[in-house]
Amino acid sequence: MYRRLLNGGPLRPDRVAGWFNAWCPIDPVAIGCPLGDHWRNGPDETPVANPAGRAHDIEEYLAHPEVARTIGIPLSPPALTTPPGGPA
Repeated sequence: MYRRLLNGGPLRPDRVAGWFNAWCPIDPVAIGCPLGDHWRNGPDETPVANPAGRAHDIEEYLAHPEVARTIGIPLSPPALTTPPGGPA
């Protein structure tokens, strides 16, 4: 698969600040994972164990705390530096 990629091999696009890859060894779509061994500036990644009948199910991936946290933290609003109703 990697030999057919463009010259220079796979890499994270410059406009992508961070890349996280969660993969399940029995997920047929995750063939070729882990990616870190093959990508320059490879993604942060973690293997997870999803049930055989739901190996590619997004709900199964998101049920893993390390996956949910990695996605959720950047989507969370920034912490307030002043309590609501406090001094301006």
